[in-house]
Amino acid sequence: MRNNNSLFTSEKTEPFPGTIRFLVFLLLLVGLGITLYREALSALSFAVLDRQDSSHGIFVPVISAYFLWLKSSKIKGIQPETALFSGAAMLIAGVLFFILGNIWGFQLSNLSFLFIVGALILILFGKEMFVETSLPLFFLATMIPLPTGMYYQIADWMRSINTWGSVAVTKAFGVPVYREGYDVFIPGLHLVVNHGCSGIRYLLSFFTFSIVYAALFKTGNLSRVLLVLGSIPLSIAAGIARLSVVFLAAHYISPYWAEHTPHVVLSWVVFVVFLFGTFTLDQYLIRRRAKC
Repeated sequence: MRNNNSLFTSEKTEPFPGTIRFLVFLLLLVGLGITLYREALSALSFAVLDRQDSSHGIFVPVISAYFLWLKSSKIKGIQPETALFSGAAMLIAGVLFFILGNIWGFQLSNLSFLFIVGALILILFGKEMFVETSLPLFFLATMIPLPTGMYYQIADWMRSINTWGSVAVTKAFGVPVYREGYDVFIPGLHLVVNHGCSGIRYLLSFFTFSIVYAALFKTGNLSRVLLVLGSIPLSIAAGIARLSVVFLAAHYISPYWAEHTPHVVLSWVVFVVFLFGTFTLDQYLIRRRAKC
């Protein structure tokens, strides 16, 4: 006799399957993007494409997508849940940032958008999904330009340090250089260190890429934090080196090297040398410690 018990068995089904949750998530995301956050996202897009304040922003979405891809196997195995309380708390934070963004600028509005996305992930997919996607999500914040007032405050501070340091280095190489504020006088040359040469772009770029390196190659939270904080003195050292190279090249080779195009080339060369040199040195030290 055929056993028909299987007719009376039932499997535990999700009241809102993952596919439906994902579609709801996408619809809400698109809806918010083209309504409440349209102006803020447009302003951010123009700022990134125009490379305002920094040159790293255009790489951030690609890196964020790579972080998400690295997590893809874990994400696929997560069962959708609902973290209503945590999601509501993050939603409130997102709303507050949105209100402040309407007063103080599109930067806070874009940060609000990230918090709202995080809230939707918590509510629709649960805490485990949020943990796996939080880095790719909030790493996108590094592409948001600093508020204008904060940007110029940091730029002035770095410009002062880098100008003083580069003049000291240039003097050490035997060049008779004289400084009055941000005006630098080399025999036959009068150079001005403006905000674009302050080194703040180095700071923002080194800060961003140090987060990437820490996430990929560091395991302990302390080592990650120290590495990211280390991007501050690294950017200052690179800024001093960049101005010193420009001053020395303009004096010993040709004043041409102080013009815009060669200046930009030298800036990129110094940035790449410091960035990959630092990471290569760290990898060498890691391998050396592993052998001990």
